[in-house]
Amino acid sequence: MGKTITLDLLEALLSPIAVSRQEAECQFQSLPVVERVKELLSILIESGIKEERHVTLVAVLLRRNIILITGNVLSKTLDQSTAESLLEELGAPLLEIFEASNFARRQFAHCLAEVCSSLSLLNQARCNSVVRIILERIEPKCSAADPIALHCLATMCERCPVSMICYLDSILSLIANATISPNGDSSTELLVDVIVSLAIASERKEDDIDFGINTKNLSDLKIDPQSQSTQMGKSLLPLFSKLEQLNEEKKIHCLQSLVYAAGTSPSLLAGDVTVFASLV
Repeated sequence: MGKTITLDLLEALLSPIAVSRQEAECQFQSLPVVERVKELLSILIESGIKEERHVTLVAVLLRRNIILITGNVLSKTLDQSTAESLLEELGAPLLEIFEASNFARRQFAHCLAEVCSSLSLLNQARCNSVVRIILERIEPKCSAADPIALHCLATMCERCPVSMICYLDSILSLIANATISPNGDSSTELLVDVIVSLAIASERKEDDIDFGINTKNLSDLKIDPQSQSTQMGKSLLPLFSKLEQLNEEKKIHCLQSLVYAAGTSPSLLAGDVTVFASLV
């Protein structure tokens, strides 16, 4: 049986002619979500598509359909064990594509993050295993402050923080290395994002994070000098000195992240007086 997702279909999905594009969308949507994901991955690996617009389109479609997998499980249209196996199997090939692709690496980083996020909602242990493999592979480039690798790390910390917290020591180590890297100055906002995401996750118990909803009352959050968040705050110290070197957009981004952290993880900035004093 031939593939539904072909180069011709991708071309039609990008067509400026509305009728052609709509017909292609209907053909694409006629596939079950599992088959869509498998065929999108297959066309990347087996067909060797070369054009940037095709690769980017496949990456965007992959991310959207990976997100749908968990929804299908919740609606009982997809067996959970099937979904878990598919998501786990996606990790390795997507990681290879992320590392080797000349195009759309940010989009493939989002695909990896969505695989982990979706899997964390179904099976935390299997998610932790996939996260560990990804972290081991991207660690050298993250430590060298490669912006795309750090973007992948930051996105994963945002999308599956509970799993990322399991590898906190390794992540803090690579943050320290990235901060002193010659390329570190250009990635300050990504490093801040990573620390903020992990600090917020550490404030919540695992059972508080249920499909992305934090049930903990913000009024219950206390400043704890012995908490993980306080320890993470110390990793911010060398980054604060770089804020003034950032352009206005990146500086505002960092400050917004820190303001958000102040309300959701108060120990990050106030658990250690040195951190708070350095910021103000």
